[in-house]
Amino acid sequence: MRFTTLAQALAVIWFHSVREAAAALDRPVSSVADALERFESRLATRLVYTAASTLYLTPAAEKLRTILPDFITILSGIVAMHGDGLPEDGNDTVSVLHRAARFPLSLTFIERFVTVAEAGSIHHAANRLDIPQSNLSRQISQAEQQLGRHLLSRSRNGCTLRARSESFSSLTMPCCPS
Repeated sequence: MRFTTLAQALAVIWFHSVREAAAALDRPVSSVADALERFESRLATRLVYTAASTLYLTPAAEKLRTILPDFITILSGIVAMHGDGLPEDGNDTVSVLHRAARFPLSLTFIERFVTVAEAGSIHHAANRLDIPQSNLSRQISQAEQQLGRHLLSRSRNGCTLRARSESFSSLTMPCCPS
């Protein structure tokens, strides 16, 4: 799943409206509605329903909404790597969602990058992830190109995180409350 899908779906939950989310993110309404459908499909859970032209959140979406501030904090740290554009406190929900909706990477890449950070080596991370080292190395290089900055300092003995990518090493996704 791409960050744009996640950000658009979270914006709908935040605003309780597809139209308001689309306006806040400067996206077409149809694009936001499609992103919400993709997100619901990926979760295999309905998050919203419409009755009498009003959008209502399901109990699952209400639970997700309670941990939305945690997601915003995580998204803020991730999208900050893409450059400037976040408010100084880095935590304005709408601004973070707006930037995340344009973030060029996927959640799968972030998971893989965190594994590289933990392993201290692309080779060891590739083994843990059970994917070819060349694929992982290429994905990191492509991400660095998309972001316009190096994420890792590579050496014969492994790799270390660059200063702006250190926040990835401690990423954990919040869990839905039961």
